[in-house]
Amino acid sequence: MGWQEGGLCQRLCGAYFRKLDVVNRGLGGYNTDWYLPIAEKIIDRAHSPGKSKIALVTIWFGANDAVLDGMPSGQHVPIDRYKKNLLAMYSLYPSDIPTIFITPPPIQPEKWRDRDPKVTADYGEAVKDLAKQVGASVVDTYKEFEGEDLRKLLSDGLHLKPAGYDIIFNAILKIIRQKYPHLAPENLPLALPRCVDECRLLKAKRTHHRSILQLGRSCLQGLTYMMYPEKQFTGMSEVG
Repeated sequence: MGWQEGGLCQRLCGAYFRKLDVVNRGLGGYNTDWYLPIAEKIIDRAHSPGKSKIALVTIWFGANDAVLDGMPSGQHVPIDRYKKNLLAMYSLYPSDIPTIFITPPPIQPEKWRDRDPKVTADYGEAVKDLAKQVGASVVDTYKEFEGEDLRKLLSDGLHLKPAGYDIIFNAILKIIRQKYPHLAPENLPLALPRCVDECRLLKAKRTHHRSILQLGRSCLQGLTYMMYPEKQFTGMSEVG
C-alpha cells in the first residue's frame, strides 16, 4: 500500500503522526483467496483483549483477483467468490468499526496482457455493491482517476506512482472528514503530550535543568518505540 516515498501508508502515517498507528498488512501479489486465512489471524491478534483498539479499516483488493482466468500466475478469483471473500474479511471485526473499501484501479492493458480493463472495472463494481450492501464507505478509483493521464498515475501500468497515491489519500481523508469526523487528523489529540509542553510544566515547577535535558532525550527515544496510541488505523490489501 505504498511505504515508498509518496506512498499511501507514508502519507497516512504523516497525517496521523502520534495520533493513530497506521498498520499496513498488505501482501504483494496476493488475491482474496490467499489473503483471507491471513486476515483472520491478523484481526484476531489486533482485536484480542489487551490489544490496541482498531479505529478504522481500509480493504483494497481486486487487481490480482481480476487477472484473466487460465493465466500462469493462478491469481484469478471468480468475481462472486471475490465478493464473498471481501464480505468475510469485513465480517471479521465489529460492524461499528468504520471501513473504507477501495476499488482496484484502472490499468494500462498494453503493459499487462493477463488483465482486461473491462474485467477490472467489473470487480470494482462488485466492491461498490458490497460496500452499499453492508453500509460501508468506498473509494471509487475509476471515478477518482477519471480524466487523468494514467501514465502519470501508474508506474508500470498497474501499480501507483506518488501522484496516484495522492489522489487515493485525499479521497480517504475526504470520506473520513465527511462521515467519521471524530477520526479526522485535526480532531484527534496527541497520544502523549508534546515534549515542549512537558518541559514547560517542569519549568513551572522549577525542576532542575538536568531533569529537563533528560526529558528531552526520553522524548527523542519515544518517537521510535515509546509512543503507542490506544487505537490503530489498519489497512489490508494485495500490495505491501
